[in-house]
Amino acid sequence: MSLVLREARLDGRVVDLLLEDGRIAAIGPDLRVPADAETIAAAGDLVAPAFVDLQLNGAFGHDLIEEPESLWTIARRLPRHGVGAFLPTAISCDESRLQALIDVIARGPAADFVGARVLGLHLEGPCLAPARRGAHEEAWLRSPAAAPAALRHPLVRMVTLAPELPGAPELIAELTGRGIVVAAGHSMAGPAELAAARRAGLKTGTHLFNAMSGLHHREPGLAAALLDDDALHCGIIADGIHVDPLLLRLALRLKGPDRLYLVSDAMAGAGCAPGRHRLAGQEVLIDDRAVRLPDGRLAGSATLLDRGLAIMRAATGLEIDALLPLVTSTPAALLGEEIRLEAGARADLVLLSPSAEVRATILAGRLCHRG
Repeated sequence: MSLVLREARLDGRVVDLLLEDGRIAAIGPDLRVPADAETIAAAGDLVAPAFVDLQLNGAFGHDLIEEPESLWTIARRLPRHGVGAFLPTAISCDESRLQALIDVIARGPAADFVGARVLGLHLEGPCLAPARRGAHEEAWLRSPAAAPAALRHPLVRMVTLAPELPGAPELIAELTGRGIVVAAGHSMAGPAELAAARRAGLKTGTHLFNAMSGLHHREPGLAAALLDDDALHCGIIADGIHVDPLLLRLALRLKGPDRLYLVSDAMAGAGCAPGRHRLAGQEVLIDDRAVRLPDGRLAGSATLLDRGLAIMRAATGLEIDALLPLVTSTPAALLGEEIRLEAGARADLVLLSPSAEVRATILAGRLCHRG
C-alpha cells in the first residue's frame, strides 16, 4: 500500500511525498501517485523526521526496570508524541534487573508490532558520584573497577558515568572501543577531568546542568566545561522544571543545534495524570509540574519530546524548523544513525503544527498516529 502526504511544508516549499515499501519514493509538487494510495492532507503542516529520544526510563504508567516487558507497550504509544526511535534507559539498579531488560530487547517485539524503534540500551550508571546521584539509590552505585558486566553487552549503545572516579578514563576507553557512546553525568568533575575523559573517548554530557557541578565563577564545573568544549555534545531536559529558559537559550547559543539535543528523561508518570508513580523501585510523586522523591529531589521528567520541543520553542523564540535537529539529526548522529528526508530514505516522519503539536506520525511508511 502506498501513502501520500499532500501539501506538506518542507524547506519553505509546499510539496507532496509518496511513501512506498517503507521508504520515501518521491518528493515534489503534483506527484503522480497510485490510484489506490492512502492520502493524508497535510494542509501546510511541517513534515519532519520522527523524533529520537536517547533517555527514557518509562512512560504511560510503566517503569522499565520494574516492568521490562512493558517496553513494547511504551514503544507502541510513543508515536503519539512524534517519537520514532529511542534508547530505553536503566538507572542504577540490581544487575539481574538490567539483564531482564536486555533480554526483552534481545527477544524483540511481536510480529505485528508497529511503534518506535528501540535503538539499544542506555545505562545511566552505576558508576556515578554519590554526591550527585540524584534519584539513583546509593546502594547500587559502583566504582569503574566494579562496573557490572551489563555495561559491555552488545545491545548497550550509551553509558553515563562520572569521569572523575578512579579508573573512569580506562573504562571510557574500553567502552568507546566497543562502539558505545560514553556520556558524563551525575558527576562532580571539573574541566581537567572532563578533558581527560574526552581524550579517552567521551562524547557527550547527560542532562546538562542537572546532577553535575555547575557554573560557579571561580570553580567552573562540569556544566561549564561541557559548554566550553566545541567537540562535545550535550543532552538537555526541556520540561519547564529542570532547566531555566535562560539557560536553555544559553546552551543552544553555545553548543548550536548540531551539538545540543533534547532528551525527555521520562519516567513512568509521563503521559499520566499527577499522582504517585514508581521509578526503579522507588515511589515518586508527580504534581502538576514536577516529579520528585519524598525528600524533594527531582526524579526524572513527566514530559515527552513533543512537549519538550514546544517548551524549547517558547524559551528561544525560534521557529520549529530551526529546532528540529535537537530532536532528530543531532541525537541520531551521536549514535551513528543517519536521518535523511529525501527520496530513498526510511519513511519515519511526523507532521507538526507551527506550535509543535504532532498531527500525524508515520513509521516505516505506515500511519501510526493521527491527531
